[in-house]
Amino acid sequence: MCLSGQPPGKKRGMWRSFFFPVAVLLLLVALAAFLIWQANCQQGPSVMGQLRQITGNSVTVGKEESDFYRLMAQRAMEQQGSQATDSGDAAAYASKVYARFLVGERLGICGPYSYESLQMEMEQENRDRKSRKEQGEKLEGPLQFELTDYLPYRLEQLEEASVEKLIENPSSVLLANSRAYWEINREQFAVVREVQVDMTSDGEATQRTFKKSDLHDLKESNPQLYELLSEAREGQAFAYEYDGEAIEGKVLSVKKETATYEEVTQQVLFSYMKSVEYPQLISLVAQNNPVQLTE
Repeated sequence: MCLSGQPPGKKRGMWRSFFFPVAVLLLLVALAAFLIWQANCQQGPSVMGQLRQITGNSVTVGKEESDFYRLMAQRAMEQQGSQATDSGDAAAYASKVYARFLVGERLGICGPYSYESLQMEMEQENRDRKSRKEQGEKLEGPLQFELTDYLPYRLEQLEEASVEKLIENPSSVLLANSRAYWEINREQFAVVREVQVDMTSDGEATQRTFKKSDLHDLKESNPQLYELLSEAREGQAFAYEYDGEAIEGKVLSVKKETATYEEVTQQVLFSYMKSVEYPQLISLVAQNNPVQLTE
């Protein structure tokens, strides 16, 4: 005897109509999760992860190059207040030089490094600087480099370009780390909110006060003045050309305020990468790709 008001066949049909859509939904969720996992696996390690895995580039360099790195290591130690170096210091210095170029090469910023290629680059740089000087261009730095001065100059260029490349399309992890860095170093990223200046143009002196909104407008209308005022220091003199007119000025006062992370994200990313992650990366790559010096 059937005690229910519904036939058994109809009840089974109702259960099937309930569970079938649920089962399909669970299957689709599982499939989506699998596809996401597979995509992540196919992407492989991050750029930083790939760079940390650089190995197999150890080299032994000749006597002339070895002596050069010994001299450079000695200079670096003297700048830090030390007077003596040993072979380990010089080899570590050379390894970090090679590591910077290895990282730069992987990032597509430079070609393979060698002592000979460094010398050729310097010679080309000196020819270019001589030509630019003869054309009346004002140059920063020496007219002609010696190799002991050119290497630090080249390494600084390489570091700047590498850091800029590494903060392109930052990951959520990099953003989180840089935000934590900003929390500790907020004062470092204070921004100019108001600057008062004396300005002279065509012999006529005026006094102007640029507030936050004015500085924002200058970013588009007069980027050169914007850069000057954004980094202004009290008492600083400046000069620039605008629309063919020579303008001189002096900063009278500067008011700064701590910026939000969103206002200075790029500056924070650059500073964090340059001072924290990039040095760690170079130390690791140097350790995994040591340079051996010749006595």
